[in-house]
Amino acid sequence: MNKCENLKKSKNNLDAGIALKRKGRPPKDYIVSEEEKVAELKYILARKEAKIK
Repeated sequence: MNKCENLKKSKNNLDAGIALKRKGRPPKDYIVSEEEKVAELKYILARKEAKIK
């Protein structure tokens, strides 16, 4: 994939409410919010459904 396709894919994920995966190590005082947990679970379910199809 080229850069344009990656940007388009990430924009589509944001429009769908799917959280983008952060890169790197989280800080020590990082607290995961409920919205981030829900978004992560939705993302996992969406990926599993896409693999099934």
